[in-house]
Amino acid sequence: MKKIALIEPQSKADHVYSFVRMPRLGLPLLGALLKAEGYEVTIYYGRGDRLPWPKILQADLVGISTTTSTSREAYCMSGYVRSHGLPAVIGGIHATLMPEEALAYADYVVRGEGEHSFLELIRSLEAGRLPEGIPGVSYWDQGEAIHNPGQQEWVDIDQLPSPDLSLYHRQLSIRTLPLLTSRGCPHNCTF
Repeated sequence: MKKIALIEPQSKADHVYSFVRMPRLGLPLLGALLKAEGYEVTIYYGRGDRLPWPKILQADLVGISTTTSTSREAYCMSGYVRSHGLPAVIGGIHATLMPEEALAYADYVVRGEGEHSFLELIRSLEAGRLPEGIPGVSYWDQGEAIHNPGQQEWVDIDQLPSPDLSLYHRQLSIRTLPLLTSRGCPHNCTF
């Protein structure tokens, strides 16, 4: 399982990310981590009807990141991937908040900060094992939905590689690049 395709769906409707063309950093960061571990990673961005599916379906596993505004598109993509016999993993904020819903459309769901859990999931699948005990992973076992407990510790973002925008399938025309200096809610939220 060396070829990993990661997809950032684009919503067909306008939403907060429609107004500023700026990549979210989750997949470029995850891709950089996987690349450092020896995986061949390609990131795709766009609507499902505009993606190069023949290339995507050459991967060994497909990961799809989703927000609430892109969840319908992500679920359609996941179904398409699964119909071709490939394992589909859904992650992102929507999957974290709605794991039961997301798992109905995927083989696996990665909840919360997914960098290490996603890598552990891939290693588990390579070894032919169920992802038992991998923090933040939901999966199916004999028709039963299993939700492993979430991560107990925060990921130290200073220990992660820099997001690798070169992993995108085609060059993005962007004028704004976000910086990741912390995680959590930027408002007065308490957790």
